[in-house]
Amino acid sequence: MAEASAASVRFGTLAAVVVAWAAPVTLVRTDAAFLLVAAAVAWQLACFGWRRWDGALLGAAAAVGAAHALAAFVAEGRLAVPRIAAPMLVLACCAHLRVGPAVGPAIAASAWTWSLVGLASWAAFHLDWLGASDLARPNSNNLPGFARVAGVMSSNSLVLYLGLALPWIVHGRWAEQRPRGRVAALAVVLVAACGTLSRGLVSVFVALAAPLRVAESNWSALPRAFRMLAVAGLLALGPVTWWALAPPSKAARLQPLFAGLVVRDNAYLVLHKASLRLWAERPLTGHGPGRFTALYGRVTTEHERAAAWPPVLPGIMEPHSLLLGALAETGLLGFGAWLGLGAVVLRRLFSAPAGSPAHALGFAVVGLAVAGLHMDFQSLRSVWALIGLGLAAARYGEPC
Repeated sequence: MAEASAASVRFGTLAAVVVAWAAPVTLVRTDAAFLLVAAAVAWQLACFGWRRWDGALLGAAAAVGAAHALAAFVAEGRLAVPRIAAPMLVLACCAHLRVGPAVGPAIAASAWTWSLVGLASWAAFHLDWLGASDLARPNSNNLPGFARVAGVMSSNSLVLYLGLALPWIVHGRWAEQRPRGRVAALAVVLVAACGTLSRGLVSVFVALAAPLRVAESNWSALPRAFRMLAVAGLLALGPVTWWALAPPSKAARLQPLFAGLVVRDNAYLVLHKASLRLWAERPLTGHGPGRFTALYGRVTTEHERAAAWPPVLPGIMEPHSLLLGALAETGLLGFGAWLGLGAVVLRRLFSAPAGSPAHALGFAVVGLAVAGLHMDFQSLRSVWALIGLGLAAARYGEPC
């Protein structure tokens, strides 16, 4: 039995390493990686039993899925329910995966590698080696003429992944043993994050504050290069985050790119107003998951959409806010379910020892929640996989 248990942990470690590398890749299907995690969890369940499963976490994840299913049953949107069910299963499986010490270095190396891929594709785009490739493309609506670091993910998805990977780059055991490698990895990740010019930079900003808080009592013990890099990253990410979020009327004061633009409502503000108007129509259960695209035009005027910056064009349009979108599509029941899940996740992570990757991940999740005010990430399995692995590290105390 002991040999089977050890073998199941080794298999779980392999599954987690595969997920750490495969989860960010959106050019190919990564379902096989998550099926590997499910198989590892099933094996470990047979070895260790049900007793150590986290009932609160499973209940919170199930509540999110149930709220979406109820909204779909009462209204419409049944086809969108699997988009939520799959990430919640990924979270539940990864959070109960017993792993070995190889997972932490794999997450750090994955973030470092995909950052390099993104920077390389960005450079190749500017050198006209990629043409109109999706690896790095100018965002013609938000940032005319600018190319954003994207790589194998969209720029918005990449920055969220990097923010959640930062705890393993800074606090993992490998980082303590290789301080120069930690500085190099952190530098590459921060440069790539700034290059995304994404709204999700706030998640990186908050995640980067964690090592500074932990080091309050022994700041001088940190390598000098790391201290300088951490401070520089905070100083750089702050203005870049503001610039990515600010409406042109404010940004024009500092950025000539916006000079000459008239004062307009930000497009996100128009979409957020639409979410609140839809929520007011069905406050308890919402209009059904995935229904925002079909309905936002009914609750906004043509003038509002055309006068926004950038203009809100017809077609597929997400709420651009996990929290407000939850109100519009699943009502107070879905909104409350998301808040409950967030509370359980943060309680588990902040209960981990200070200075551990799991504890630092709590700060990254706080930043992710702030980004959720103006981003949709509920269907990104890479996000939930990293959160789940952090919960597993906090739960089982595995050295990663």
